[in-house]
Amino acid sequence: LWTGQFSDIRIKLNESLKICVNWIKRIVELTSRFWISTGVARKWKSGKWADSGLLQLKKRLSEIFLLRSQHDELLRLLSPEDQKRLNVEATFKPFRNINSLHCGSKYSQEEWEESQKQYDTNLHPIEGEIVSKLRKEIFAEHLSPTQLLREFRRWRGLLD
Repeated sequence: LWTGQFSDIRIKLNESLKICVNWIKRIVELTSRFWISTGVARKWKSGKWADSGLLQLKKRLSEIFLLRSQHDELLRLLSPEDQKRLNVEATFKPFRNINSLHCGSKYSQEEWEESQKQYDTNLHPIEGEIVSKLRKEIFAEHLSPTQLLREFRRWRGLLD
């Protein structure tokens, strides 16, 4: 999750999210429609059921996807030399020390939140460099409003 190219990871994360979403839909469908019908030998009586662990996993996968996609956008603004100088490889180190997909306990949630804080700390000098580059790229030239809007759309993920 944290060492490969984002183009490869993105595909796997998207597929994992699709599986979670479909699994959640099937659970709701089975517990709210099919298993409550009278023709079933063992009738479901508890109403709709949601698997909290599966919902937490879906949320975690979404968070990982967001982190990785934002990181990928940041890297597009840095040259390979800048990436090496700013030690970009080390930004994901806090996540490499934990099982990022383990999200079923209070301890693992605390671990995840602490790793996010450390990631933010690691990212701070990189963001400073990127802000200065982005300012130069957007505001240095005399851009028309249309060109300026195009630049803002191009970097929308970073500006959110």
